[in-house]
Amino acid sequence: MLIGAFTAYNVTLHTSNSLSGLLSAIALGSLVSIIFTIMTVYMKLDQIVVGVSISMTSIGLTSYLYRLITGYSPPPKIESTLSDIAFPTLKSIPIAGETIFQNPLTPISPALPIVSWLLLGRSVAGAMIKASGEDPGRACRLGVDVAMIRFILLTLEGAASGAVGSLLSICYYGSSLENIRAGRGYLAVALVILSSWSSVKLLPAVLIFGLADVVQLRLQAPGIIEIPYQLALSMTY
Repeated sequence: MLIGAFTAYNVTLHTSNSLSGLLSAIALGSLVSIIFTIMTVYMKLDQIVVGVSISMTSIGLTSYLYRLITGYSPPPKIESTLSDIAFPTLKSIPIAGETIFQNPLTPISPALPIVSWLLLGRSVAGAMIKASGEDPGRACRLGVDVAMIRFILLTLEGAASGAVGSLLSICYYGSSLENIRAGRGYLAVALVILSSWSSVKLLPAVLIFGLADVVQLRLQAPGIIEIPYQLALSMTY
């Protein structure tokens, strides 16, 4: 997410094309996952150690490059955002247009858990995927290429994470911030555990988190309620 957010912002800033920023974030996110896959699937290194190492490296690298590029002055705002390449006709629909069609990725997001549920529970490919995670030894004996399935899925995960990172920088904020993800990656892991690894249960869990995030932002608006902003920020977590 961090690499995707940082890459999308800088590419968009220099090209004035948010689509290029989105695609570059997807590409870099996939690359990070490919590195993770090589180290864990093919080199058999510990997943937790490699994951934490990549996460900490991403924080340090993006923070260093952020200061190197912007110094200590506020980063420049980008002229083109993902909202500019969204659905111009559908955005004019009252309420729904402002919430669902504000950027090209929002309509896709609610559909992903449903597609995942259909894929994993209603298809041969889904059975192979589940076997590769739950019983890889038996899947190998049945002729399933476990390493290749894990490689493909982790690459897709990296692409999705990169796209989510681009949403933060070139859609919601329109700028770059140091450690812009603010723990959202860890919350994604927590939500998967909370939903018992069920994509159907994951959708309402994510929606509840999103609602809590919106509520804390509204509570910080002047005149609504007088509470420390740190307390409002902690509500979501």
